[in-house]
Amino acid sequence: MTPLSDHARRTDAQTNPPDSVALSIVLPCFNEEAVLMATYERVKRVCLATELRHEILFVNDGSSDGTWELLRSLAGRDSSVVAVNLSRNHGHQRALSAGLATCRGARAQATPSQSGSFVPRTTDCSASLPSVRFRSTLATSA
Repeated sequence: MTPLSDHARRTDAQTNPPDSVALSIVLPCFNEEAVLMATYERVKRVCLATELRHEILFVNDGSSDGTWELLRSLAGRDSSVVAVNLSRNHGHQRALSAGLATCRGARAQATPSQSGSFVPRTTDCSASLPSVRFRSTLATSA
């Protein structure tokens, strides 16, 4: 298996150079179909208010409901949405690690997807993260 970060960055590099995103929002998701659209809309409003170029990165952590299908649809409609699908449930922390390894922003904010609320601390994405290995699928807008 290839590290998710290498795979995702190679896949997306043609359309979105890594240095063009100022802020990445990382949201691990597990069976979030019922609240996903409300979370997306709330996070998107906050991102737009910052006036920064951003990406909203959802990591589907092996959901058994329609979460992945909804994320694929969102990624197809909104070029700032990146959807990562893990092959099975790995747990919140590993899903978060997969998202942080995939994000392209100069700064990253991780938040639980159910609340959509933000904690004022961000992570510098230029810091090296440990290699994260998962079987995954990446969806972005074409």
